[in-house]
Formats: sequence, structure tokens, C-alpha cells
Amino acid sequence: MVEALGPGMHTLRSSSQFRGAEKRLAEQEQRTVPGGDASAELIRRSVHMILAQTGAGAGTALLMGATLGVVFVPVTLACILAAASGS
Repeated sequence: MVEALGPGMHTLRSSSQFRGAEKRLAEQEQRTVPGGDASAELIRRSVHMILAQTGAGAGTALLMGATLGVVFVPVTLACILAAASGS
């Protein structure tokens, strides 16, 4: 399904690519759909925007996950070791 929506929309890696995708979508909104189904066009554009936003937020999500892992893994291990040595 991703390939049908447009190549590269699911692999955005930077904010500049995200802005480029937003610009393309804005240009598409200026054009009308001749004889097309307006509902299908709205759904298609919405899915494109969702995929662009998801791709742009992927780096932030990875950074947040790594940060939480660095905090919680040592604390959890310390608690497990403390409980094991106290037995």
C-alpha cells in the first residue's frame, strides 16, 4: 500500500525533506481534481501527510527511546542485583 501512495513518502529522513513534502502537498491542494472523487482525493492527501509526518518524527522517536533506555536499563539492573544480593 505504501508504494501506491508515492515513492519516498515513507522514507523521509530530515526536516528539509519534510518541508519539501509539505510544499508538494500544498501545490497539489491548489489543483482541482477533474472529474475525480473528492473523498478519495482527500483520503489520499491525508495519508500522504500522515506518512510525511511519521517519517519526519522517526529520528526524534529513536533519540527519545535511546535516552529512556540509558536511564531505565541501569536502574532496573541495579534493583535486580540489589534484590538478589539481599536474599
